[in-house]
Amino acid sequence: MDKVLVWGTGNIYKKYFGKLNDLIKIGEIEILALINDENSPEYINGYKVIRKENIKNYQFDKIIIMAEGSALESIFDDITVLQIESRKIITLSWFRRKYLNEISSKNGTPCEEVLALVEKKKREKKSITIAEIGTDIGATAVEVCKLLTTDDVYYCFDFIDKICEVIAYLEEDDEICCHLIGMGNTHRIYDSYCWSLCKLLFEMRDNKVDGLFDIVYLDGAHSFAHDGLACCILKELLKPDGFIVLDDVYWSYGISSTCNPNVFPAVKGLYTDEQIHDYQVKRVVNAFMINDVRFEQVYITNGSRSSRAIFKKVS
Repeated sequence: MDKVLVWGTGNIYKKYFGKLNDLIKIGEIEILALINDENSPEYINGYKVIRKENIKNYQFDKIIIMAEGSALESIFDDITVLQIESRKIITLSWFRRKYLNEISSKNGTPCEEVLALVEKKKREKKSITIAEIGTDIGATAVEVCKLLTTDDVYYCFDFIDKICEVIAYLEEDDEICCHLIGMGNTHRIYDSYCWSLCKLLFEMRDNKVDGLFDIVYLDGAHSFAHDGLACCILKELLKPDGFIVLDDVYWSYGISSTCNPNVFPAVKGLYTDEQIHDYQVKRVVNAFMINDVRFEQVYITNGSRSSRAIFKKVS
């Protein structure tokens, strides 16, 4: 049984209170208190309401966050300040996945090319370090980490709530024993995984190390602004003989089922028509990879129009 604090008492909490109650009845969780910094009653549904400063007074296993959007962002800011371990955080999506068995089928297919490269590298080296930028629901992460041993390291980069969910998912899998490192960024417009990657680049240079990653899987925002910068940093973080895989080379906002202007009109305020219909990851490949003499393009799957571009850093 997990002893939990529930952070948030608004509409989302009210929506899922029945589910929480069901979990209490079957002995899955015990709610110690609710957390809310707004003006609220001393008790809600019979549970004491505490302020975030009082979290330290409780011995808890998990904090379940009943919030989304800007409220979620604010809570994660507080979690950082309070130095609460990310493994103790359960986001709403992870709550639904962990306790309610609601697993999204979206993007649930692991990247075969990355798995093939991991197997290749493990035959060559005792210990390897992998980086995945953009984890989504963790389909590739799970299969990659199952191929790794206690000598290996897996880094993942995404929004901090996504990272908390994926790391928690990986830690609960008995087949996974590698060292897990999650590096999350906020949802602020000008924050991204590029900032986390840059920090690693500076650390690598300070330590006078020639590369950090053996394999990089870049499956991020698919925008030139984000992935162009990320690509440039990752090229420096890649070890000699290391591989970088860039996904969705022939994807565009215009053909996306969720991001095209008809479904998501706000995209027209973010990009020009040319940018909406451009293959932005392919633009990254053409701008920063094709003519870089330090890299050679390699092919794992048949067909010249593969959805992924793979490059090896020449030793």
